[in-house]
Amino acid sequence: FFVLCNVSISPCSPDYWFSFETVYVKPLQVYAHNTSSTSLAVSWDEPGELSQGIFCGVEILYRLNDSSQKFGVRVSSRIPGYELIDLMKYTLYAISVKPFTLEGEGKENDEVLVRTGEDCEY
Repeated sequence: FFVLCNVSISPCSPDYWFSFETVYVKPLQVYAHNTSSTSLAVSWDEPGELSQGIFCGVEILYRLNDSSQKFGVRVSSRIPGYELIDLMKYTLYAISVKPFTLEGEGKENDEVLVRTGEDCEY
């Protein structure tokens, strides 16, 4: 299992106080494929075991493969899939997913590379 610690600091007191939230969640297995020239379908296996909190959903993080700027979508549905739309045509994207519970977030999986489709003329 992996450990993720979220630290929050409150400047309301002169001594500051720290709050730690630890969630033990393995990275999810992620799958992706193109559904058109501007969209990608992303799906994942739900976590089998959580030691803290109830599984609430995932955050899908995606970026152009040659960029470090990430975009994110939070999916709170129990359906393990989502379609990213309005993407660039025939472009390689790096996609990762991290689960979250009411207690905090789990570990992000290794990125999956997938390319949007090409436009076809018939």
